[in-house]
Amino acid sequence: MGCGREKIWKPPQWPVSGVDQSYDTLQRDRHRRVGRGVTSLSQLVRELPLALGAAVAIALHVAPESPSVLPKILTRERTLEAIHPEDGEPLRHGQIYVAPPGRHLLVNGASFAW
Repeated sequence: MGCGREKIWKPPQWPVSGVDQSYDTLQRDRHRRVGRGVTSLSQLVRELPLALGAAVAIALHVAPESPSVLPKILTRERTLEAIHPEDGEPLRHGQIYVAPPGRHLLVNGASFAW
């Protein structure tokens, strides 16, 4: 090992040299990126056929403590219903499934699993 005087890593203090963004700027940028993802997903859903012969699964990373309104937004875009599936819920044709906040969307055979 070492000579007993091992260096302990310390996280850099804000602001980090060469980075001129404040925390607020970083948060606004994150919200802008998420907004673009929602816009793209909304456009995709608008273009789906009404008689869709498949299920659609969507995962957009959302923090576990954050509420997700993505199913409401996507349902508003089309007559296909978008929901957060429950554990064990079977897949249905013409249904849009959105991963709940802080979760992955896992398909186990013909149903969802956590």
